[in-house]
Amino acid sequence: MKFNKQSKPIPQLLKTFIFCVCLSTLSLLQAGDTTNWVSDNNGSWFDDNNWVEGFVPSDGIDVAFGIVNPNNNRDQVDIDNAGNGVILPNSEIRFERKITFSDASANGDPLLADDGLAFQNMRINGAGGAAVVFNVPVTADTVSSNRHGGIFNREINIKNILAVSQHQDRWQINASAIAPISYLLIDESRGPDGDTLDGAFRVNSDLEFNRLEHVWGRMRIAESIFVEVATYLYTDHTKQLENNNINPIFINASAILRVADFIIYDKENDVITRQEKGSYGSLDNEDVDFQVDFIIGEGQLIVHDDDVLFADGFDTPQI
Repeated sequence: MKFNKQSKPIPQLLKTFIFCVCLSTLSLLQAGDTTNWVSDNNGSWFDDNNWVEGFVPSDGIDVAFGIVNPNNNRDQVDIDNAGNGVILPNSEIRFERKITFSDASANGDPLLADDGLAFQNMRINGAGGAAVVFNVPVTADTVSSNRHGGIFNREINIKNILAVSQHQDRWQINASAIAPISYLLIDESRGPDGDTLDGAFRVNSDLEFNRLEHVWGRMRIAESIFVEVATYLYTDHTKQLENNNINPIFINASAILRVADFIIYDKENDVITRQEKGSYGSLDNEDVDFQVDFIIGEGQLIVHDDDVLFADGFDTPQI
């Protein structure tokens, strides 16, 4: 039996169609493009049907979750991937709605999750008075927010946290960090009236920071928590009567905030001073060396002069 080696030519119209489909697919996958989660969807990250563009994002493709609608229900996103998680180290993920990330294989228990999220940058703006909730480990170079922030219920590996927030009312770090956090900025940008502050940056787990800049807003350290900071730059507004006590440091009972280099910027007089070694506490704390008006709670801030060298090589920086 002989086969005819000649094949029929592909019609020009079909060639054009195939070319356009291929070109369209390639354009969707270009680095820097954005893939959008289908709003009000609950389900697996790895289901193409949950993405507006019809495909699961790959590395280099940015990811977006919705447009703000305070009345929408919280989207539940499952990243169960047999322990491989979602790893997009060259992508940015953005949130503009209420989202919870979990690992279905953990049956709702964050401590059992073996899948995590890894992105270059995360912009976590919640909605409707609710934060973005992470019941899985999170890795990122920079995590920022200007609304509500994030709740982290599993370990984090984040270099920079920028809590520059109109409603800084939901930030919570409830788990440990794999490495010291290089930089934390707390600056709630809601105007000069202290009464407009509606929340705090809450630390509910032992953490280390290389540099912490506390400009405007509240810092809350939970009971019995130990926080180590190489350099803490604190902006003191307490001498401005109209802005009294708008950014206190809350240190609850038995908690310790240990700082190598504690620097206070007096906003009213435009003066920077380094604080001397010793223990600092609230005005009614008789167990400390220095009673100050910007600390609230029964815990202590301890300034020491020991050398600080964190495990990842961050040493005490100069202002």
